[in-house]
Amino acid sequence: MKTIARATIVCLALAVSACSVTRRSDLARDPEALDLRLADATLSAGSPATALRILDDDLRRHPHDAPALLRRGRAEAALGRPADAAQSFASALAVTPRSLEALTGLARARAAGGDAVGSEAAWRQAAALSSNDAQVETGLAIALDLQERHTEAQALYRTVLARLPDDAIARSDLGFSLALSGRAAEGLPLLRQAAEGGIGGNPAVTARARHNFAVGLMMAGDEGQARRVLSQDLPPSDVDSAVAGLRQFAAAQ
Repeated sequence: MKTIARATIVCLALAVSACSVTRRSDLARDPEALDLRLADATLSAGSPATALRILDDDLRRHPHDAPALLRRGRAEAALGRPADAAQSFASALAVTPRSLEALTGLARARAAGGDAVGSEAAWRQAAALSSNDAQVETGLAIALDLQERHTEAQALYRTVLARLPDDAIARSDLGFSLALSGRAAEGLPLLRQAAEGGIGGNPAVTARARHNFAVGLMMAGDEGQARRVLSQDLPPSDVDSAVAGLRQFAAAQ
């Protein structure tokens, strides 16, 4: 029961990110770059399946093309195929071992696939390549939260907020972690502020903040308000499924 609920929380918690991808040099003279540009366009248009077909064709000709492997990982993640995405990011990492994008993509894919320990390992590798990167620090904290290591996670969120006090994502994630650790009353003001204030004009990330807020409300026992918050982004059947999973999780605490 707890596993089912935790899977629901993973779906609600993971950040939505459109990472930049390093292009091949001198695109104008590289005919293969047309495939990458077309894949970028279809990914941006919300057609990951089309992008995946383009990229698979490219990779049949160039199986070790890191930019194509990174894009394929993004397409597979968008299609809800975390195991395939993890493999693509790992393949890109084999070609470019110091690629921060490959590491962060791998970390997110592992978390989405239920491998929080593997996600933590990838985030720690990314942290070794970056300095004071809020995205990496909050990603690592989420991996710790998924392992119920909430005290460690909260320390990381607070580190980010000490440096970047206006970071609404870190604030929302801290509130989420507090709610998961049985401190919903303390977490709810942080969650409400992020959910109602919006995050950087990014609808997907703002939706995630609302979902975090809904989790906090459920942990505080306010199922009615949690339903109203979730219904801003989810159809009724998905609201029912999310609430059922969160209800089970809250009961198990």
